[in-house]
Amino acid sequence: MRAAAVRDILMLDPHAALRHLLRLAPATAQAQLLALAVNQLLRGQLIAERLGDLAGKRLALRVDDVPLALTFEIVAGGLRHSVRAPHVTVRGTLADFIALARRREDPDALFF
Repeated sequence: MRAAAVRDILMLDPHAALRHLLRLAPATAQAQLLALAVNQLLRGQLIAERLGDLAGKRLALRVDDVPLALTFEIVAGGLRHSVRAPHVTVRGTLADFIALARRREDPDALFF
């Protein structure tokens, strides 16, 4: 595919392009990269200290339209990829997760 065509696709529907790219990458690599990014963002934040109360608990993120399911275990100060069954699962579409990350959507509004 020509570079101009790829650019046009990305500009028209960036979520579709990201969904396509996520389908190509192995889930383990995605989980490790996401854990690394979250851990970096948590560094120096007050919430990182409070994660100790949840140490050992596992959280799954399911992106239904990709499809993708990643499980993480809460460890001191952050997350790490896990293959064990989660205690809780958070599900949504890629657009929902992006809106949450960009603080354009209220988590309570998506929940209800």
